[in-house]
Amino acid sequence: MAITEGLFAGEVYEERRYPLLHSLYELLIDLINDRVALLGTIGLVILLSVTLAAPLVAPYDPAQQSLRERLSPPTWVEGGRPGHLLGTDQLGRDVLSRIMFGARTSMAVGFIVVSITACFGTLLGVISGYYGGKVDQIIMRWVDIQTAFPGLLVAITIITMIGPSLRNLIIVLSINGWMIFARIVRGITLSLREQVFVRAAQVTGCRNGRIIFVHVLPNLISPSLTIGVMELARIILAEAALSFLGLGIQPPGSSWGLILAQGRDYMVKAWWLVAFPGIAIAMTVLFINMVAGWLRSVSDPQQRFKLKAGSAVV
Repeated sequence: MAITEGLFAGEVYEERRYPLLHSLYELLIDLINDRVALLGTIGLVILLSVTLAAPLVAPYDPAQQSLRERLSPPTWVEGGRPGHLLGTDQLGRDVLSRIMFGARTSMAVGFIVVSITACFGTLLGVISGYYGGKVDQIIMRWVDIQTAFPGLLVAITIITMIGPSLRNLIIVLSINGWMIFARIVRGITLSLREQVFVRAAQVTGCRNGRIIFVHVLPNLISPSLTIGVMELARIILAEAALSFLGLGIQPPGSSWGLILAQGRDYMVKAWWLVAFPGIAIAMTVLFINMVAGWLRSVSDPQQRFKLKAGSAVV
């Protein structure tokens, strides 16, 4: 009995001594036990690795043309060339290399836009929920008005006016993406404002800025992270849609939507020009949604307790 108590005390001591390592270890165990999330995480890690290492692992320069090899089918299809695993396009460019470099553009746009919208939307949501009153009404009416307009239609209208480019695409998608962060963060902040630790900080004379940054914002990291992962999938789809319409990435640049747009005229005789970029978009969004569902379960204390209770019963 004494030995058991000593072991338990040692575990508690290690947990208190290294809380971050203990939390990461628990997250890793939860991820391993969730096969769907594990598959999505592995897929995202492979995708991000290929995206970052595209200049090193891509077999060809994505802009290198060879009219003699134009519209060559994939290697395993009859008539395919051994040097082009996924075939070539109408200009003889390697499809696999273009997909790899297109992933760099699509993922970069997604991460940049999500970072901008998360920071801006979270800030406005915290201000709206914490201060309330007229400030809350003004910010929420702003959110309601902007949400009333279809996001894709607004993006098309603005880009048509200012011209298509990578910078303008990021600006337009950022304008249309911050509202969900503001609305959800506001609701969470309204509940946090009534918590005991926030009331205690107010009673002790802490300034509002210190309360927001020290006591409120740390409790918003988990929900904001979950929303950000889900928004990443939406932004990737939005970028692909705008580039497909000719309002996003412009040649000689490369993105998945642009590759689809350039290959749509050859769908009948060169199916691989639209099949493989479409599969890349679909698999990326699927992997992100897998991870987002797991993040929601582990970041919600009630859902996490239910999962642990269910596993303990089993």
